[in-house]
Amino acid sequence: MRNTKDLAMDIAKLRFNALIYGGSGTGKTTSAGTFPEPYFFDFNRGMLSLRGEDVKYDTYVDEDLRRPDAFRKYLDQVRRFKKELAFKTVVIDDLPTMAECVMRDIQLANGTIEQTPNLHEWQIIAKKVFEAIYELQMLDCHLVVIALEECIKDDVTGEIVNQPLIMGRKLSERSPGWFDEVYRMQVGRDKNRNAVYQILTKSTRRYVAKSRLDGKLHCFNELEEPDFEGLMKKIKGGEEG
Repeated sequence: MRNTKDLAMDIAKLRFNALIYGGSGTGKTTSAGTFPEPYFFDFNRGMLSLRGEDVKYDTYVDEDLRRPDAFRKYLDQVRRFKKELAFKTVVIDDLPTMAECVMRDIQLANGTIEQTPNLHEWQIIAKKVFEAIYELQMLDCHLVVIALEECIKDDVTGEIVNQPLIMGRKLSERSPGWFDEVYRMQVGRDKNRNAVYQILTKSTRRYVAKSRLDGKLHCFNELEEPDFEGLMKKIKGGEEG
């Protein structure tokens, strides 16, 4: 039997397991690029925002929608990383587009590639996407998964909630539970009306967010700069304190 009193955080071995979500243009890809030595699984051809940076990536897209192969190529790369990983961070950009590739892979196997996904295929995709993320979580590196954002209305209370958008309501609701960190990217303005990029680290009535690394340390502000080194310094300072 284990006791949480014995749990300690080794900063040198600390690994982020993070989901970053937000609207288009909020700096999700750029934020993920601040992590050390990243490799991007580029599912949405979105690497232009990191042009000029020293960032390795491969693009995973289904060139022929009737013969999809992007998800299979992704699985092949994950297998290579399990044998030899040359990066400190692995990024999926983005999860909704990857989920679409997973669905096409499922339909290719079922012979239904040109049909509307059926109920059985919707049930399979949640398992497949979770397993794809889990394989990366077992690697000895930081994991950053990027998602878009959706706005939903509670049918009972009428409240509006913003949460990660993946593919299907169940996936969107389940996905935050797969990660230690869930950050919402947003853009504010300073007094000169210049864009200020921020991450929301704590949940509100409107937005889904959380941080297990923050925990009882309470070292994160509700809004933080989207910078890996800055977050690590705060965690280290909280541990030492």
